Parts: sequence; structure tokens; C-alpha cells
Amino acid sequence: MQKDVRISPAYIEAERICKHLFSPGSGQIIDAADLHVAPNGKSAVFSGMMVEKLEGSPPTRLCQVDLISGELKVLTFGPRTDRLPKYAPHGRHIAFLSDRDVPGTFQLYLLDSAKSAASAAPAVDGSVEYLDWSPDSSSILLGVAGHGADRPSTQGAIQSQTERSGEPAWLPTVATEDESSRWRRIWLYDLRTNSMRQLSRSDINVWEAGWCGNRLIAAVASRAHQKGFGTAPACIFLRWKRGIVARFTRLGTNWVFWRGVAPEATWLSSRRSAVIVACWRETYG
Repeated sequence: MQKDVRISPAYIEAERICKHLFSPGSGQIIDAADLHVAPNGKSAVFSGMMVEKLEGSPPTRLCQVDLISGELKVLTFGPRTDRLPKYAPHGRHIAFLSDRDVPGTFQLYLLDSAKSAASAAPAVDGSVEYLDWSPDSSSILLGVAGHGADRPSTQGAIQSQTERSGEPAWLPTVATEDESSRWRRIWLYDLRTNSMRQLSRSDINVWEAGWCGNRLIAAVASRAHQKGFGTAPACIFLRWKRGIVARFTRLGTNWVFWRGVAPEATWLSSRRSAVIVACWRETYG
């Protein structure tokens, strides 16, 4: 019985085809995701997948395409994975996420659009899942999952690893329902002061959030870190300067995910049988 499949004719042929298609180590972009168009409409940034070797998951790099000429340019070079680039509304900065310091733990980075120089923002306690610029480009809202939180279904829906310093890898862990490391919070990064702070309360699990103008944040949240456990999810509104819940609208148990906030900040939507939750400027602005 042949134990090593890598010496079989079928494997050798498959490897030859993959090398031809993906050109490992060549820097060729084979796939694109997270496309975001610049405010002036002349360029766009995206997460470009590049295969360095055929083993393991290929990393992504920040790439930019000129929408007039079609010219492609790689903006970052890792190490590991850079993803989810977004232009600031004023167009001078690009925010993105990277796990270049700790594998699997994504933090916020900023890229100067003119100089293509990346710098790290202060680290958060957990891994950043998404980011959202404020309309005036002064702040960035971050969705942060604890190191023990369940990963999204696109990443296997398994529990991420909790950070343990100075402990052997074989040491078992005991999981409980109230572990603080399994909750999702929202954090706020202030560009003017280069400061980071947790915005949501510790007893609220924020599934997704987005800006509603410059002073109000809308979020889908619950009082438990597991879907279907504890109280039903609800839509909450936070005045970010004080972190006060301005309104709490229950969504029920069949909600799916956050859809977005209108640019004019007069309404937001949650995809649950086409239900629209109102956030009126004259009431909360």
C-alpha cells in the first residue's frame, strides 16, 4: 500500500496544474476580495490573494487598481495576511486589518494614500473582525472578538484560541458560559489623538455595528455571546462620546445579519424578512 500520496501520478499531475495556474512565489494576484472604491472614483483597493507556496492557506495583500488605466499595484507585503482595506471618506488614508504581529489576531493599521507607508494603531484586546470609518474621517469603529469567541461560519464556526502566556500548549482549558474572552465588543480609534478605547458596555455582546452620522452608532447586540442563548438580539443606538444606549429595539429571534447604514444617516436596515428599523435624525441627531 502506497503511504505517501505525493509520489502518485495523480498527485504529481495535480501539482503541475496548480503550479501552472497559481505561479507560487511569483507575486501574481490570483483572486480579489473586499473591493473598496476611493471617494474620487479614480482608484480602488482590495485584498489580493497571492500564492507563495502550494501548502497551507495563501495570504492576502493590500492591492490598488487604477480604475482609468487598469494598472495594478501591491501596497503591502505582510508578513502573514493583510485584508479589508477601506478608504477614509476624505481619501487621504486607507485603514486595513493585519495579523502580521500575532498569527490569527487581526489589528488595525493605517496606510497613507500618498506615501504607501503603513503604521499600526494601538492594539485592542482581541481580534478585529471589521472596521467602519466615521463620515468625517476622524474616527474608526472596530468590531472586536475576544480570543475565545466563536469564529464566523466562513472561517469554520469554531472557537478561536484564547491567548495564554507562559503556559504549555497541552494544558487543558475549562470553558464556561460567562467567559469574558468569548464576547464581542466595539472599540473606537481616534485619529487625532492616536488613542483606542472600548465603547460598548461589558454586559452587551455586539454582533455588528455601523455609524449613523458622526455622533450616533447603531448596532445589533444581545446580552449573551451565543446566538439563540439568553435574551433575543436587539438594535441599540449609542452616542459614542458617552457610550449611552439611546434606544433599544428588539429584533426577535430570526435575524440574520447587519445590512448597513444609509450615508445620510436617516435609516438603517437589518436583514430579517425585509424589516427596516428607523433611526431618525430629528430624534437622535
